Amino acid sequence: CVDNNPYADDGQYQAEGDDWDLTDMVQCQQFGQLNGVQYYSGAYCSSDGGSIVMGVFTDGTCSNLADVYGGQGLYMTIAGKELPHAQTTLIGNECMSCMEGADANYNDQQDADAVKEGCETLYLQAGKCEQTLNGGGSGNNKACKFME
Repeated sequence: CVDNNPYADDGQYQAEGDDWDLTDMVQCQQFGQLNGVQYYSGAYCSSDGGSIVMGVFTDGTCSNLADVYGGQGLYMTIAGKELPHAQTTLIGNECMSCMEGADANYNDQQDADAVKEGCETLYLQAGKCEQTLNGGGSGNNKACKFME
C-alpha cells in the first residue's frame, strides 16, 4: 500500500517541521490541557458516515467530542494551528485492484486463487451482512445492524 500511496510525497499528511505523524495521530491519545481539563485527539466517523476525520475529545477513549465542531477551535487554542483532517477525510475513496498480477514478485502467487493476500485478509476481517445472498447458506450476518 505504501508504494501506491498517492499522498506519500505531497506533504498532505505531514508538513515539514510538524511534530505529528498521521499513523500516530489517528490513535486516541492525550493532546493537551486547557483550564485544568485534559483533552485527547483521535479519528472518528463523520456524522454522514462517509468520512473519517480528526477530532478533539474529553475522554481517553475518544468517544465524547469536545464540542459540536469536533474540537477544531479548541485544537487551535491549544496548539496554535488548525486541526489536520478535521474537515477532510483521512481515507480516500479510490479503488485498488485485488487481482494478483502476473509479476512473479507477488508474495501470494502460490495459492489457488487470483486474489491478493491483503484483500483476502481485509475481506475476512471485515464486517458482513450476507443475509440476502443467494446460495442457501446462513452466511455472516454479524454486521447487519451496523450497516442498516
